[in-house]
Amino acid sequence: MKNTNISPEKAFSISKYLDYEIEMMSAMVDKIDKGVEKGYERNAYIESFAIHVRNLVSFLYTDTIKSDDVLAVHFFDDSEKWIKIRPSKTKLLQENYVKINKKVAHLSYKRRDYKRGWKYKLIAHHIYIVLLIFLHHADEERIGDIGKNILSTALSKVINYQFQVKHIYEKPRQPVFGNIPLDDFYGKVSKPKGG
Repeated sequence: MKNTNISPEKAFSISKYLDYEIEMMSAMVDKIDKGVEKGYERNAYIESFAIHVRNLVSFLYTDTIKSDDVLAVHFFDDSEKWIKIRPSKTKLLQENYVKINKKVAHLSYKRRDYKRGWKYKLIAHHIYIVLLIFLHHADEERIGDIGKNILSTALSKVINYQFQVKHIYEKPRQPVFGNIPLDDFYGKVSKPKGG
């Protein structure tokens, strides 16, 4: 399906805001990780982290064009390309997307049903891996040099978090991201753009 809704210029003009979402998620992980005392300040960091995660998950996994939402499919001349190559949404991302909606984005009766605490590094790690695949395959004229900067940041974060989040890779050959077995992940990232 040709991406007739968003021109390359329009996608490129919004890419700096994608960079902002990623940088803010990263900054909040770093702030929380430094051990801010429990209270309003820590809650503000956690809620900011959650909102940026929600924005990035929506960006990466929403396929249907809604009003003025910016979506990953906008960064491909052929929208179907991203839908075909992106990993399935992990259980962790699915569950935390709902948790964010119920605990942070909306005042909900279900808020009481969720445990306190967030696996913020693990959540960020999952998002970074999907972002690496996205950035590697996005059309260059739509993402531009900003994409290269984001790619560099995402790659360094994945490498850093990989050593800190040991339980991501519990069993070799078990799918980590739905339809991408661990053994195939690096092949998916290093695959040539045209292939």
